[in-house]
Amino acid sequence: MSSDQTRRTSQELRRAALRMIAESYYDHQKVRTGMMNRLRGLIRHLNEGIPLDQPEDKKEERTFDSKYADKKLPELIAAMFEQGILNKEERDYLVKALELAQKASSLEGSHRGPMNRLSRAEPIWTEYLSHVRGISTVLASNLISRIGYCEKHHNVSALWRHFGLHVICPDCTVKVYDEKRDFDKKVPVCAGTDGKCPECGKPGISPWRRKGVNLDFDPRLRTMGFKIGGCLIITSSPVYKAEYDRVKAEQFARRFEPGHLRKMYEAKHKKKPEKNPYKPDAVQLTPIHAHMRAQRFIIKLFLQNYWVAGRTLANLPITDPFIKDRLGHGDIITWQDVLKANGVEVEAKRPDAETLSEVAAVV
Repeated sequence: MSSDQTRRTSQELRRAALRMIAESYYDHQKVRTGMMNRLRGLIRHLNEGIPLDQPEDKKEERTFDSKYADKKLPELIAAMFEQGILNKEERDYLVKALELAQKASSLEGSHRGPMNRLSRAEPIWTEYLSHVRGISTVLASNLISRIGYCEKHHNVSALWRHFGLHVICPDCTVKVYDEKRDFDKKVPVCAGTDGKCPECGKPGISPWRRKGVNLDFDPRLRTMGFKIGGCLIITSSPVYKAEYDRVKAEQFARRFEPGHLRKMYEAKHKKKPEKNPYKPDAVQLTPIHAHMRAQRFIIKLFLQNYWVAGRTLANLPITDPFIKDRLGHGDIITWQDVLKANGVEVEAKRPDAETLSEVAAVV
C-alpha cells in the first residue's frame, strides 16, 4: 500500500470513528433525557396529587419546568418521603430510577473525551472552530465527521442545500425518472436566483416534509444547523449575534401586502387552515418567524465561513458567493473577520504541507 493510500485510510478512519462517537453521544443523550422526563412526570403526578393514569399537560401549558429541574429531583423525592406522600419502598423505587438516569448521564459525558482528542487532530478545529464562541466540541465533531472539509461541496450553495437551507416553490413539483430505483418520483421545483419559482412566479419558501415528495436535503443536518444557530445566539457569538439582531429587526420591521403572508404559508397548512399563523389582513411577520429568518441567515453565514475555511485549509479551489460574484456585493463577512472578532490573530498558523496533503487526499 502506498503512503498516499495509507494517509487516506488513516484520515477516513479517524473521521468515521469521530462520526460514530458523535452520533453515539446523541443516542445516549436521547436515552438520558427520555428517562429524566418520564421520572419528572411521575414525580410531578405524585407531588401534586394527579392520578397516575392522567396524561401529561401539553408542553405549552406546563409551568413546572424550574420546580422539577433535574438537579432538584433528589430533594423533591426526599421531601415527599418526609411529608408522607411516599413510603420507604416507593421512595427507593424513585431513587433507583434516578440512579439509572444519572448513570446514563455519566455514559453520555464519557463520549466527550474521545471527541476532544479526535477533533484536535483536525486543522479545521485548531485553526477555526475552536476559536468561534458557541461551537462546542460536540457540534464541531458532527460537522467534521459529516461534512469534513467540504470536499464534496464544490460551492457554498450545495452545502446550504445539503442542510435544507435552500427554498422551493410551495406548490409546484415535477416528476422525474429515477433509474436506480426504476420509478417516477416527485421533486419540488426550486426557486430561481431571484427567490421566485421559475414555473409559477411565486416566492420560494423553506422545504418541508410532503407526502409523495422525496426530501432533497438531510434532515439530520438541518437539525444540526439549527442547533448551531441556537448556540451562536445564546452565547452571543461575536459577528453572528450582531448579524442575528440586525436581520431580526429588519424582518420584524418589514410590511407586506395584506394577504401575502397568509398565502405564503397556505401550502404548509392546507389540511389544517386554522393553524395558519397569519390572518388575511396580516402585514407583519410574527416574532417567531422574524427570529427563524434571522437564525436561518446566521446559519448560512456560518456555513459559508466554514466552507471557505475548510476548503482553504485543504488546498481546494474556492469560489466567491453568488451575492459577491453575480450581484456585486462587497461587504462579505469572512472567516478571518470572525477570528478577529473572537480575539484571534488573522495570520494564524497554517498546518504544515504534510497535514494539508492528508486532508486533501480525502477528495
